[in-house]
Amino acid sequence: MFHLARRFFGFLTARPLGPVDQAFVSESINPQLQALFYMQRYEDQRHALDVTARVAHDPELIEAALLHDIGKTTVHLGAIKRSVATMWAATSLPIWGEWLSYRDHGPIGAELLEAHGAGALAISFTRHHPGKPPASCNQAHWIALEQADHG
Repeated sequence: MFHLARRFFGFLTARPLGPVDQAFVSESINPQLQALFYMQRYEDQRHALDVTARVAHDPELIEAALLHDIGKTTVHLGAIKRSVATMWAATSLPIWGEWLSYRDHGPIGAELLEAHGAGALAISFTRHHPGKPPASCNQAHWIALEQADHG
C-alpha cells in the first residue's frame, strides 16, 4: 500500500515532460506507440518514465514500462477519485462506470497495445499487472517491471 501513497503524491506533484524526456520517448518506441503514450495524462506519462528509469535498458522492458498504464486513457478521474476507485475495487462491492474502466485499465490497455503493434511483453504486462506472470512470459522481466512499478 505504501507504493499507492507514493503514487498518489507523485500524481499530485507531477510536471509535464520536458524536451529530454520527450526525446527519450521518441527514441524508445515507434510512432504509433508514441501517439498512445501521449494520450496519457502527463501525470501518467511521468509515472511511466519513473518506472522506465528503474528497469534495465532493455528495449522490451522500456516499451512495457512506458505503456503499462495506457488503459487509463479511457477514464477521466483525478487523484482523489482514482484513489477511491482503487480502494473500492479491493472490496467485493459492485463497481460501475468510470471506476470499472479504471479497475479494468489493464485489459483495456492491452487491447490498445495489440491494435498498435506493441511487443508481447508490453501487452502481457499491461493486461496482467499487478499479479502473476503468464507461463509464456520471461519471469525475470516480469519481476523487474513489477518492482519498478512499485518503486
